[in-house]
Amino acid sequence: MKPLSAALREKRRYVTYEIIAEGGVKKPSAEKQILQIFQEYFGKFTMAKAGIMFLKDWKNNKGIFKVQRKFVDHARATLALIKSIEKQKVLARCIGVSGTLKKARERYIND
Repeated sequence: MKPLSAALREKRRYVTYEIIAEGGVKKPSAEKQILQIFQEYFGKFTMAKAGIMFLKDWKNNKGIFKVQRKFVDHARATLALIKSIEKQKVLARCIGVSGTLKKARERYIND
């Protein structure tokens, strides 16, 4: 099969986020909480259309996930709604959004 042309592919953005907590937060629990809050507030159908995919990047409680460009505002709102992870109070915030993975890593993860 031939790959889709660039005009037909989904446009995606890379959202870099940070979890601020007194203790350390593990990556799988943070991912699970983000998906749970997104589904709770926006529903399964919107979550499927958004196509959230977490990347392997995790450094100093900072991570990156990929989302379709139409749902970047939904993703930011989800991060703002997170109050606790595994019974530990946390503050989740969006550090930045980028169109390329390279720029997201350079600007936001590798400070």
